[in-house]
Amino acid sequence: MVKKMWGKIYCCTIAALLLATAWAAPHEGHDHGGHTADHHHHLHHGKDEPHPSHEGGTDACHLLSPHNADFAFSLYKKLAFHPDAEGKNIFFSPVGISMALSMLAVGAKGSTHSQIY
Repeated sequence: MVKKMWGKIYCCTIAALLLATAWAAPHEGHDHGGHTADHHHHLHHGKDEPHPSHEGGTDACHLLSPHNADFAFSLYKKLAFHPDAEGKNIFFSPVGISMALSMLAVGAKGSTHSQIY
Protein backbone atom coordinates (compact mmCIF):
# COMPACT_ATOMS: atom_id res chain seq x y z
CA MET A 1 0.00 0.00 0.00
CA VAL A 2 2.81 2.40 0.92
CA LYS A 3 4.67 1.49 -2.28
CA LYS A 4 1.59 2.38 -4.37
CA MET A 5 1.33 5.76 -2.66
CA TRP A 6 5.00 6.56 -3.27
CA GLY A 7 4.65 5.41 -6.87
CA LYS A 8 1.79 7.86 -7.42
CA ILE A 9 3.71 10.68 -5.75
CA TYR A 10 6.73 9.89 -7.93
CA CYS A 11 4.61 9.92 -11.13
CA CYS A 12 2.95 13.22 -10.17
CA THR A 13 6.33 14.80 -9.40
CA ILE A 14 7.74 13.71 -12.77
CA ALA A 15 4.65 15.05 -14.57
CA ALA A 16 4.92 18.39 -12.72
CA LEU A 17 8.61 18.70 -13.62
CA LEU A 18 7.91 17.94 -17.28
CA LEU A 19 5.14 20.56 -17.38
CA ALA A 20 7.35 23.16 -15.70
CA THR A 21 10.12 22.45 -18.21
CA ALA A 22 7.74 22.73 -21.16
CA TRP A 23 6.30 26.03 -19.93
CA ALA A 24 9.74 27.47 -19.21
CA ALA A 25 11.05 26.70 -22.71
CA PRO A 26 11.24 29.74 -25.00
CA HIS A 27 8.38 29.95 -27.47
CA GLU A 28 8.98 30.63 -31.14
CA GLY A 29 8.27 34.20 -32.20
CA HIS A 30 7.88 35.55 -28.67
CA ASP A 31 11.15 37.31 -27.90
CA HIS A 32 11.29 39.69 -24.94
CA GLY A 33 14.82 40.90 -25.61
CA GLY A 34 14.10 44.20 -27.35
CA HIS A 35 11.50 45.62 -24.96
CA THR A 36 12.00 49.08 -23.49
CA ALA A 37 11.52 49.96 -19.81
CA ASP A 38 7.99 51.28 -20.36
CA HIS A 39 6.92 48.24 -22.38
CA HIS A 40 4.94 46.64 -19.56
CA HIS A 41 3.53 49.89 -18.15
CA HIS A 42 0.67 50.66 -20.49
CA LEU A 43 -3.07 50.22 -20.66
CA HIS A 44 -5.12 48.94 -23.56
CA HIS A 45 -3.86 50.36 -26.86
CA GLY A 46 -6.20 52.25 -29.11
CA LYS A 47 -7.14 50.71 -32.45
CA ASP A 48 -4.79 53.12 -34.24
CA GLU A 49 -1.89 52.37 -31.86
CA PRO A 50 -0.82 48.74 -32.24
CA HIS A 51 1.60 47.25 -29.76
CA PRO A 52 5.11 47.99 -31.10
CA SER A 53 6.43 44.45 -30.86
CA HIS A 54 3.29 42.90 -32.35
CA GLU A 55 2.79 45.07 -35.42
CA GLY A 56 1.83 42.98 -38.40
CA GLY A 57 1.58 39.82 -36.31
CA THR A 58 -0.25 36.99 -38.03
CA ASP A 59 -0.45 34.61 -35.07
CA ALA A 60 -3.99 33.74 -34.03
CA CYS A 61 -3.50 35.35 -30.62
CA HIS A 62 -2.42 38.62 -32.25
CA LEU A 63 -5.49 38.61 -34.47
CA LEU A 64 -7.94 37.80 -31.66
CA SER A 65 -6.58 39.79 -28.72
CA PRO A 66 -7.63 43.31 -29.84
CA HIS A 67 -11.19 42.14 -30.41
CA ASN A 68 -11.27 40.30 -27.10
CA ALA A 69 -9.93 43.39 -25.30
CA ASP A 70 -12.59 45.58 -26.94
CA PHE A 71 -15.24 43.05 -25.87
CA ALA A 72 -13.88 43.06 -22.30
CA PHE A 73 -13.90 46.85 -22.00
CA SER A 74 -17.38 47.26 -23.50
CA LEU A 75 -18.77 44.49 -21.24
CA TYR A 76 -17.14 46.10 -18.20
CA LYS A 77 -18.68 49.48 -19.07
CA LYS A 78 -22.13 47.92 -19.37
CA LEU A 79 -21.74 46.01 -16.10
CA ALA A 80 -20.28 48.98 -14.21
CA PHE A 81 -23.12 51.32 -15.18
CA HIS A 82 -25.84 48.81 -14.30
CA PRO A 83 -27.87 50.11 -11.30
CA ASP A 84 -27.37 46.86 -9.34
CA ALA A 85 -23.57 47.12 -9.64
CA GLU A 86 -23.24 50.42 -7.78
CA GLY A 87 -20.61 50.12 -5.06
CA LYS A 88 -19.84 46.48 -5.88
CA ASN A 89 -16.74 44.82 -7.27
CA ILE A 90 -16.98 43.44 -10.79
CA PHE A 91 -15.02 40.29 -11.58
CA PHE A 92 -15.28 38.34 -14.84
CA SER A 93 -13.08 36.55 -17.33
CA PRO A 94 -13.45 37.99 -20.84
CA VAL A 95 -11.61 35.02 -22.34
CA GLY A 96 -13.92 32.59 -20.52
CA ILE A 97 -17.02 34.44 -21.69
CA SER A 98 -15.69 34.63 -25.26
CA MET A 99 -14.96 30.90 -25.25
CA ALA A 100 -18.43 30.08 -23.89
CA LEU A 101 -20.09 32.28 -26.52
CA SER A 102 -17.98 30.76 -29.31
CA MET A 103 -18.94 27.24 -28.22
CA LEU A 104 -22.57 28.32 -28.09
CA ALA A 105 -22.29 29.86 -31.57
CA VAL A 106 -20.93 26.63 -33.04
CA GLY A 107 -23.98 24.67 -31.91
CA ALA A 108 -26.60 27.38 -32.41
CA LYS A 109 -28.97 27.43 -35.37
CA GLY A 110 -31.76 29.63 -36.59
CA SER A 111 -32.79 32.64 -34.52
CA THR A 112 -30.34 31.86 -31.69
CA HIS A 113 -27.45 31.91 -34.17
CA SER A 114 -28.61 35.21 -35.67
CA GLN A 115 -28.96 36.77 -32.18
CA ILE A 116 -25.38 35.82 -31.31
CA TYR A 117 -24.09 37.48 -34.45
